Amino acid sequence: MLVIVFVTFSLSWLPLYAVGLRLLFSAPDEMSAGERTTLKMYVLPVAQWLGAANSAINPFIYCYFSASFRSAIRQALCTAPSTTATREAPARGATAC
Repeated sequence: MLVIVFVTFSLSWLPLYAVGLRLLFSAPDEMSAGERTTLKMYVLPVAQWLGAANSAINPFIYCYFSASFRSAIRQALCTAPSTTATREAPARGATAC
């Protein structure tokens, strides 16, 4: 699982850093104005979105590969916290999910 998370992280964030380094370290005469505009207007936003999407992808990776993570998520989603002190106890054998 750790390898999958690492590879996903790397593939998600590498384009953003590659574009950023290209814009930062390229000499003004190396890159045309059209290329610079294309990188800033189109490629950079997609690369930023891809990097941020990594945070949305990770829970699915964890759920797929980890049974303990699945059970913890199931427990967190299926048991609602009690809002009143006088709430009735559920019937014997009943579950929240």
